Amino acid sequence: MNVLLSPTGQSQLSQLKAANNLPLTRLDAKSQALSTKKGLVDGADKAVEALKTSLTALKSANATLSPAATADFIQKFNSLQAALKSQTAKGTVLSSVSVVRQVRSELRSPFQSQNVLDGLKAVGIATTQDGLVATSNPTAVPMDEATYTSMLDNLTKLSTKLSHESDGEAAQLATITKQRARTQIFVDRTNVRTETNFLKMYNVMQNLTSSTGTALINSLG
Repeated sequence: MNVLLSPTGQSQLSQLKAANNLPLTRLDAKSQALSTKKGLVDGADKAVEALKTSLTALKSANATLSPAATADFIQKFNSLQAALKSQTAKGTVLSSVSVVRQVRSELRSPFQSQNVLDGLKAVGIATTQDGLVATSNPTAVPMDEATYTSMLDNLTKLSTKLSHESDGEAAQLATITKQRARTQIFVDRTNVRTETNFLKMYNVMQNLTSSTGTALINSLG
């Protein structure tokens, strides 16, 4: 049907189609929010893995490399702790993700052991409420196996939790993608019907207006 729509008619038709598109808009918003959340979880997981690598480097560092390895581990630990605190604060994207809150809480779990605290102190690291700091211990020795294993096992556990959370979010995104494809087909069909019915109605209204105007002119003649 060839109908020339006025600007008002075009606007009205666009509004009707926009209403039809609302299910897609909602799915897109849900997908975007979930993608943002997954990105932050993946970032935390990468930071934990980087901390594991730094811990291993510290464990194997010799006397020459130890200060640099110690500084790297402290920096990565403190950065991860600060990021988790910031990202799980009230009202943030990850504030409702229990797994990330658990990771934040459990990051310092090994520090509950005096043996671990002593082991860290031996390599020149002290714990504070705000994180880790380097001590002025000039006789720092390589990290003992028990301290290393306790720290590594904890970080591995945290990384596993974050990976599982990320996998779950990836599965949800895949489901949304499939749902959106089905919804797109439905919306496209609905828009075709909407446009067809609108053009029919618009054409009828235009003909009525034209007929009324012609009748009025004839009556005046």
